[in-house]
Amino acid sequence: MLSAIFSRLLRVAPALLALSATAGYAPLGLPESWEFTEATAAYDPDTGKTLGDFQPGVKVKVLEANFSGDTWLVEYPRYNAPPIHALIAIPDLREIRPRDYARVRDDIDTFPLLKKQLEADNPWPGSMMQLKERLLTGKITLLGGDEDAPTSLSSGRPMQDGFAWDQMPLEVRLEQKPPDKVLRIIINYWNKGDRNSVVDPRRAHPILHEKLEKLQTAFDSAHGIEAHGVASGINALGNDAELFYLPNDIQAKLRYRPGEYLILELSSYVGTPTVTAEDFTSEKIAGRLQSHVKTSADGERYVSGIPMITQGDKGYCVAATLARVLSYYGYPVDMYAVAKLAETERFGTSLDNVTSSIRRVCGSTPFRMKELDRVEAREIESVIDQGLPIVWLIPGHCRLIIGINPTDNTIVYSDSWGPEHAFKTMSYRDFLSLNEYMYVLEPQ
Repeated sequence: MLSAIFSRLLRVAPALLALSATAGYAPLGLPESWEFTEATAAYDPDTGKTLGDFQPGVKVKVLEANFSGDTWLVEYPRYNAPPIHALIAIPDLREIRPRDYARVRDDIDTFPLLKKQLEADNPWPGSMMQLKERLLTGKITLLGGDEDAPTSLSSGRPMQDGFAWDQMPLEVRLEQKPPDKVLRIIINYWNKGDRNSVVDPRRAHPILHEKLEKLQTAFDSAHGIEAHGVASGINALGNDAELFYLPNDIQAKLRYRPGEYLILELSSYVGTPTVTAEDFTSEKIAGRLQSHVKTSADGERYVSGIPMITQGDKGYCVAATLARVLSYYGYPVDMYAVAKLAETERFGTSLDNVTSSIRRVCGSTPFRMKELDRVEAREIESVIDQGLPIVWLIPGHCRLIIGINPTDNTIVYSDSWGPEHAFKTMSYRDFLSLNEYMYVLEPQ
């Protein structure tokens, strides 16, 4: 939250903020102190008037940042006198570390998407559509949400948009999903379910790792940074992430599982909340879920807010469905990590692996697996009224039951094939003819 000083400054000196704004390559996070390497203009936080220049070699305390205005509030301590508070433009590391920047300039130029983020005035705008306009080209596919409020967008030209260091990806997408609604850029270079990748992950992974580490080292952008958001919070899924911290509020997460997937995620470090075990107690989860129970205009009681995860043409219906449930509960997971756990192959997942993977997830979360061995409508309604989606296995497929109409027992279900399949209905008779197994992950 901005201090009262920053709030006053935003009112009295908007021209100053525009004048002092720095585009890109800002230090990541907020250092405790800063030593000037060149003369830097200082401004009065209350009036916006010029105070003079801080000279090279002078050290100040950094109190807080206004990233939208690209400014730091700093304090210069004085002997036997009150400290001086001043506003300065956030330094540009290209100018502060010119030799180091020259050493990595070619690496930045050969990853165009990352270069656009490093040089953006606002790398993480509030709107996904603004980020789309900057980064994605060609036809865009809506994967989640709706046209007015998308939660997932996919590039129509992933090999051009996500090309990095001679590696051409299968997919480039933007995501901003509940519950955290953090903007993420996800570049999928290889996974075992898609056979048309031209990337060899065994060679690509060390290249991506080396380049990201080189950029981080050049700008010393990991200094003083506390890692967060590394693991999913589910021990059974493990921790597949290597984190790199880059200028201009960019956290890079490189995820690699041999024989499974190679994925690079870019997101905000400053704006990404820390995930802790305390966020996933059964009491907290149960309280969040109840608010998701809605009633449609046609009288269906249903669970709202379940993120869409699109499986594509892979046999990843089980992996996508379980990932949707876990994402809805608040865990930062995707279908590729779940596919690894469930030993999913390109054409599907065995029943034994479905049940064993759910049990393993429940073993490290405050959930228990409950099989619904009866198919009475009132039992389904009771589960839905708790805000719990039902994992539903039918012949050759896995989907979610997300609601029921108490008047005529019409079933509301959802498939992992994109937003147009998020809310569908069928008669209770058709449901009975298809039903094989139903599972619920319910808080203990």
